[in-house]
Amino acid sequence: MGSTQRPVYSGQFCHDNKGILETSVPIHNCLITDWDAMEEVWFHMFYEQLSIPPENYAILMSEPVHNPIPLREKLYEIMFEVFNVPKMSLVNKATLALYSIGKTTGMVVDSGYQSTHIVPIYEGFPISHALRSMPVGGWHLTQFLKKMINGRGYSLTTMKDFERIKYMKETFCYSAVDFEKEMANFGKDKEQIYKLPDGMIVNINNEAIRCPEALFDPSLIGHIDGPVVDGIHSQVQASIGDCNRNECKDMYENILVAGGNTLFQGFPERLKTMIQGVSCNANVGISALPEREYSTWIGGSVIASSSYFHRVCIERSDYDEQGSKLVRARNIRNIQE
Repeated sequence: MGSTQRPVYSGQFCHDNKGILETSVPIHNCLITDWDAMEEVWFHMFYEQLSIPPENYAILMSEPVHNPIPLREKLYEIMFEVFNVPKMSLVNKATLALYSIGKTTGMVVDSGYQSTHIVPIYEGFPISHALRSMPVGGWHLTQFLKKMINGRGYSLTTMKDFERIKYMKETFCYSAVDFEKEMANFGKDKEQIYKLPDGMIVNINNEAIRCPEALFDPSLIGHIDGPVVDGIHSQVQASIGDCNRNECKDMYENILVAGGNTLFQGFPERLKTMIQGVSCNANVGISALPEREYSTWIGGSVIASSSYFHRVCIERSDYDEQGSKLVRARNIRNIQE
């Protein structure tokens, strides 16, 4: 009997058919955990979406700032040995995000799907001892909104319902500059309505501001992965406090918010207000691009088109000679710089 190999799908098709496919999410908390699935995603990206032979192109890839060395080595191994790329460089995503506004020094507040990271960058390199993270991301806020809506008698429990609640979150929710005042004054005139496919009406009341508030007060969510942590503004303040004194001014004045979970209307203004409230009259400057969901990609496009990119790449020929030792040496050099 011959073995049967099941077809593998990637990309939008999987998203559109979640209910009938056995799905795998190869990345958890920003780290690759399923390498076989990740390899399928890259294959789909190179050959089906971009229609390019990767062996003809230098590759710039983003990585989380806390990416372990063994995972970095595995990334280079797959790109060189499976996809045969000629040269490649890994750059942490916070540095790339900062490049999106033309800076190499500043504080990156990056809130994505699964988590939030606060990363101080000095002259292009993370200040590793001052990093902060929160186990709160867009997924958690969608779940929080779902819990609040279902707590009012609705029954939205399917995967399709989750996508609808995500849409409600992205469409109706916003950050209140003064949360307590906004809650006290929240009336019928601010209520939003969402109509389900079956005709049922979902009313969005003060959940619209309570949902994003969990970024500033994670205890609102209840149980999250790990112990309860301080709000995002306190995390920024603590991170700056761990920087050298001569770096603090640059960090306060150059705060970049990035990631799709920062797109709530009013979020940059609220973050600035909250940081000013705990920072002893520091001059707080917030940058928030309209397209900040793609800040890492934008910064990557800037670096990849510069001469700097080719200077920091690892060449395939050098990798063939030295293997993972070269990756480890490059990592140590980056830390020292």
